[in-house]
Amino acid sequence: VLPGILAAAGRRYADRPAVESPTGPPIGYADLDQVSDEVAVGLAHRGLAEGSVLLLSLPSGLPYLVAYLAAAKLGAITAGANPRLGAGERTVLARTVAPDLVLATDDLVGGIPNHLEVDLVSDSDSASHALADYREPGQRPDRLPTDPDRPVCICFTSGSTGNPKGALFANRQLEAIAEMDRGGAWGEGGHLIPGTALAHVGAMTKLGWQLAAGTTLHLLDRWKAGDVLDLVDRFRIPAITGVAAQVALMLDDPSFDDHDFDCVQAI
Repeated sequence: VLPGILAAAGRRYADRPAVESPTGPPIGYADLDQVSDEVAVGLAHRGLAEGSVLLLSLPSGLPYLVAYLAAAKLGAITAGANPRLGAGERTVLARTVAPDLVLATDDLVGGIPNHLEVDLVSDSDSASHALADYREPGQRPDRLPTDPDRPVCICFTSGSTGNPKGALFANRQLEAIAEMDRGGAWGEGGHLIPGTALAHVGAMTKLGWQLAAGTTLHLLDRWKAGDVLDLVDRFRIPAITGVAAQVALMLDDPSFDDHDFDCVQAI
């Protein structure tokens, strides 16, 4: 599902920004498809293949997104460790998924068992530097045949009620989510600020329809009310997403009255 959607989105939306981050230039849809192709080939050289498990212990930035898309192009399963988890929770999560490879930053490697294959990577949000060590310029992996039952991702709970608990999603479930959310529609574009970490079930399972829509994702490693308000005002974002507590924080933010929110049509 994800590889086909991204390839079509790359052709359809081309230079439209797919990802904006506070620390790097935007990356367009065509470039996101190409970069994830090149990283997929590099991950294959590291031994990942269909059915392998890749654990990402990364901030919610471009490297996480590229790695997830690259793994999907190989038929590998991506499990995400929320960057807010503690070392002990990462230990439980890693033991649960028994990954074939772990990509982690220095800040988020604590708790990953020593016997696992772990690569330390940079958290750079620059398209030219994101997962640069894995990129094979100009190369792309072989296209996999369509399989609705091919597993794609494992999403975990936050751990607020005990150890994180995981759920496995295959192409069939991701297609059902896209159908429920948007009816399989393409286009419309727009801007979206994820209210959760990329490892969250909402981010990982909705990415397909967001790409199909031509959405520009504004990635924030840590959600802050002031940052969200700035983005809504600057990009004239018509819909604000978030739980009640996040909406309350935005309303109470000292900078609220400094912004123009005439663009907002829905919360």
